[in-house]
Amino acid sequence: MNPEVEDALTELHGFLVGWYGPPPHSQGGPEPEDDRLPQPLASWHRMAGLWGRPLARQNHVRTVNELTREDNKVVFYVENQGVWLWAYEEVGEDPIVFDRENERRTRWESTRTRLSRFVYELTVFEAVLSADECATAVDLTHEQLDRIVERLRPVDMVPWRWPGPEHRLWIGDGLLAFAGVNDLPGTPILPDTLYDVFLAAQRPQNLAYLDALHIEWMRNTWKGI
Repeated sequence: MNPEVEDALTELHGFLVGWYGPPPHSQGGPEPEDDRLPQPLASWHRMAGLWGRPLARQNHVRTVNELTREDNKVVFYVENQGVWLWAYEEVGEDPIVFDRENERRTRWESTRTRLSRFVYELTVFEAVLSADECATAVDLTHEQLDRIVERLRPVDMVPWRWPGPEHRLWIGDGLLAFAGVNDLPGTPILPDTLYDVFLAAQRPQNLAYLDALHIEWMRNTWKGI
């Protein structure tokens, strides 16, 4: 296996252990069709089998039998309402991921992220959106967003274009965050641009620090909202 792929999958496994705990199963669910998948995606499905739980609940990671081909690319990840697609070209062990709006005339754009890294990012993103303990706010200034995520470390990543410009991930002690510009993909970023943030926590008390920030929350399970 490519050392970079191996490193990325080791980091993914470490994240899963840290967030969900040790896997309850000693073996994943390798299927005969796995040899039709690039190594990073096949490994992702096997890890889902190890934990015996969906690692993607917001959007959908396609199984090998659900994959479709469009414009010489394989669509493997689909936004929950089908409005955004992610795909890879069948080139090499660890191909670059492309994405686009699900409109026929919309061109694919490179995410500049290899599949081994992208499956890590989507797993962290999905953990944020599926957490029981969480907080969500919209229309934040950049300064407000900085105060919310200042105790977390940013994930080294190329920002996502979806669901809006400059969406990034952060990881902290018992906390995850996904945040970016609260506007349509491709919208220019200006001094008065506003942001949204989704926080996930392993325990309710991990969100207690938010009380001192005086943010108006759409949802905050720590405050019972």
